[in-house]
Amino acid sequence: MCQDIPIPTFFQEKKEEDWTDEERRAAVEYQKKVKELEEEREKFRKVTVVKHSLDDVVFTVIKQIHWQKMHLSEDGQFVITVTSLHACYFV
Repeated sequence: MCQDIPIPTFFQEKKEEDWTDEERRAAVEYQKKVKELEEEREKFRKVTVVKHSLDDVVFTVIKQIHWQKMHLSEDGQFVITVTSLHACYFV
């Protein structure tokens, strides 16, 4: 995703009217690849924004938790009893 699609050399060497059928197909394929890359980059950007937002929410929730008691239960599991000052509502 970091690299761009290389521009075909005939884009700069010839006018569009002078392209051969093969070059026209290559141009269409190039434009298709560029569009796909842009869509992938946009998806990645959106996922990154959502991930950072979720990290902020989790951090905020963790800040609001007050640890009451930590102990080992009879079956050997670690148990933490917590209380929270705020409730979180997700819409």
